[in-house]
Amino acid sequence: VATQELEAYDYYLRGLQYFYTLTESSVDIAREMFQRAIDIDPLFARAYAGLANAESTTAQWFDHSTARLEAADRASRRALELAPGLAEARSARGYALTLSGDFAEAAREFESALEIEPANYEALYLFARSRFAEGKMAEAAALFRAAHETQPDEFQAITLLEGTLRAMGADQEQLVEATKLGVAAIQNRLELNPDDQRALNLGCSLLVSDGQVERGLEMARRLL
Repeated sequence: VATQELEAYDYYLRGLQYFYTLTESSVDIAREMFQRAIDIDPLFARAYAGLANAESTTAQWFDHSTARLEAADRASRRALELAPGLAEARSARGYALTLSGDFAEAAREFESALEIEPANYEALYLFARSRFAEGKMAEAAALFRAAHETQPDEFQAITLLEGTLRAMGADQEQLVEATKLGVAAIQNRLELNPDDQRALNLGCSLLVSDGQVERGLEMARRLL
């Protein structure tokens, strides 16, 4: 699961840092960092899980080729082979399966991850996105909310919660509350990382859907 190789662990941590920047170039670098960790320690399951997530993210947002999906599948399978009791491995496998459209098997992997570690943010957040893609909005909303509760300073789950509630036809009170929390989370993120493209993207969409069109357009211009 872990590694005794300090250099491999250092590359793994670098991979996480670049991965969470969530730009195409940063995810490319993250992939390289995870691969270097694996080259040093071929039994480092967490590095395989990180590599799988990098491949899945690339396949979802930047390069929709079959090759990327296959790379995510291989890395996630290997992470699971090495550490079937690792929540990160189960979650990474669930993410790859979601992108392949196998929602039932993905759900089993996410549920296994949460049995191992109930407060695992990645498992909750990625499971929420999987349920959203499947059209199971009520479950997605509950999972997005749970993900945010595990990391109150995060911005993605709480922002996507608003869109999920809106798709469900939730009442105005729920939408107002979710929007308020989402905008605050985006603002906090941008204070620390003014050029965070993911925060700007989600923020402009949130503001426009809430009727704050000019603020949303201002954020969109910053993103462009």
